[in-house]
Amino acid sequence: METSAPDGLPLMGEEECLKERKWWCFLLSSIFTFLMGILSVVIVRLIQSYLCGKMTDEYSQAEIKKLQEEAKKTSITGSESRRRGWSWIYVRG
Repeated sequence: METSAPDGLPLMGEEECLKERKWWCFLLSSIFTFLMGILSVVIVRLIQSYLCGKMTDEYSQAEIKKLQEEAKKTSITGSESRRRGWSWIYVRG
């Protein structure tokens, strides 16, 4: 059953439309989508590395060691954290 559209072009029937397989179109669109996803990730990573620079290399080894020692000095021991944890009960009243 073939009918025509308002502009005179013939419309295909459902059976005729299903006879022509377009597997290559699906395959190409899938590949294109995959590659565009990878490309977008690479572009974002390049922009981030360009704008942010190397944050870890800004510190020398001596500065890193000094920062680690300062962090150890200011850290709370286990018994001290337990005391501080219970102290809110007494402060609240």
